[in-house]
Amino acid sequence: MQASIIVAVVVVAVIAAGFMMIPTAPPPTTTITQPPTTQPPTTQPPPQPPIKIGVPAPLTGPFAAQAKYLKDGIVMATEDVNAAGGLLGRDITLVFGDYEGKADVGVAVFEKLITQDKVDALVGGVKTFVALATMDVAAKYGIPVVYSIPAGDSIGQKILSDPQKYRNIFMADLNNTYWGLLEVIWLDDVLARGEWKPRNHKYALIAEDSDWGRGVCDVWEAEMTARGWELVAYEIVDMAQVDYTSLLAKLKALDPVLIKAEITSPEAGVALTKQKVELGVNVLFFTGYAGEVKDYTDLAGAFADYNIYYSYPLPMKWVDDLLRRFPDSDPIGAFWGYDSMMILVDAIRRAGTTDWNAVGQALAKTDYTGLWGRYVFGSSHFPLWGSEYLAAGMLQFMDGKRYFIWPPRLKTVESNLPYADFQVPPGTE
Repeated sequence: MQASIIVAVVVVAVIAAGFMMIPTAPPPTTTITQPPTTQPPTTQPPPQPPIKIGVPAPLTGPFAAQAKYLKDGIVMATEDVNAAGGLLGRDITLVFGDYEGKADVGVAVFEKLITQDKVDALVGGVKTFVALATMDVAAKYGIPVVYSIPAGDSIGQKILSDPQKYRNIFMADLNNTYWGLLEVIWLDDVLARGEWKPRNHKYALIAEDSDWGRGVCDVWEAEMTARGWELVAYEIVDMAQVDYTSLLAKLKALDPVLIKAEITSPEAGVALTKQKVELGVNVLFFTGYAGEVKDYTDLAGAFADYNIYYSYPLPMKWVDDLLRRFPDSDPIGAFWGYDSMMILVDAIRRAGTTDWNAVGQALAKTDYTGLWGRYVFGSSHFPLWGSEYLAAGMLQFMDGKRYFIWPPRLKTVESNLPYADFQVPPGTE
């Protein structure tokens, strides 16, 4: 019995020990999921490519000075647009093409800008003869163009000959009829006021061999003939000519009291101006386009005294801004680039697209107030002129500076040039 009890106790102990060795299941765990601390990334739309504007200009060659100032104005306008948020939500990128002042190079530059660089529009240009050649390239593709400075009547005549073909081509400058007529109107006013009593009524014309030069002088011939003046010589000269001594000697013998020149190269204009003074040709002298460029004033100095030219009243605030950014620029040259670029920007903005035909249609409906005045295009795609549109003033060179001398309203206008009374050239009365 005692042995049986011992065995039972051992069995119980063994069973108990077995139960103690069986591992117990761990208590159930609770997983708590925390909400994300940030929003999942969203897909951003890809950035829009820039709007590419081609800028053809004679950046080298005889017209590089005008092109340099034109470029300053275009770059300044582009910077202003991009700083204000861009155009149609996109930045503008400029693509320059140097046509060296040559028509055939201009054609190649237009082709490259359109077909290889894939620009959305074109703005720029200086010479009429290059515009006449390149506008056919632009018309072939239908790309919109705003020519900044070319202003020969021949461009407008070409547009009127086929308005559909040239529907997207426009000029920011007024045509040469206006510029020739403006000078004669000023002369009428001077004579009517008795501010000048010429010793005779003989005059001579000197035109560079270009559509622009001949066009302006042709206007002069028609207007002065109608007023009873006698034309003693009409001389056509090469654009690069710089020796005028024999020509001036011939004119001196003919004794005109007035010489109207229309020459665009500053170097040629300075040469003509200096040689006129050195040979003692005492006339009321109109410099032509050469006088517009700052280089003419810098190079001619006192030789340019009493010379007459037309110019453009510009806001001083803009002039100060230009010279702060481009200290060596010329406001009269740069504003053409600025206004023509802004005219194109305005058209693209109103069109809401860079589609060429839509932009061309918007350009045709332009009514834009720029630095100079109000731009509205007529049937020949030149701007309209008059008191409510674009109107220039006349200036005179004195003491190495330029002064507005007409119309009298410019006495009270704060602009880029001071106002002074007209000074009669010695020996002309």
